[in-house]
Amino acid sequence: MDVKASLRKGTLLSLGLAALVALGTVGYIFLEDMTLVDALYTTVVVLSTVGLGAWKPMGEAGKLFTILLKLDPASTGYR
Repeated sequence: MDVKASLRKGTLLSLGLAALVALGTVGYIFLEDMTLVDALYTTVVVLSTVGLGAWKPMGEAGKLFTILLKLDPASTGYR
């Protein structure tokens, strides 16, 4: 793989991850009425598989959103 293709792939992966973090953050803000920092923190914990547990109680919508967010291929490393 040449340098140009590697840079293109890295850029696309970075943009995909940024979009997933943004989607997760906005989702938690609207579904669980979290602050921006709480929503971003929750998204990063879910996507990084740190799994600190439910540090803030969630409703059913938030739990289902977490499942969908975690099952996204970009978050699991599968293409």
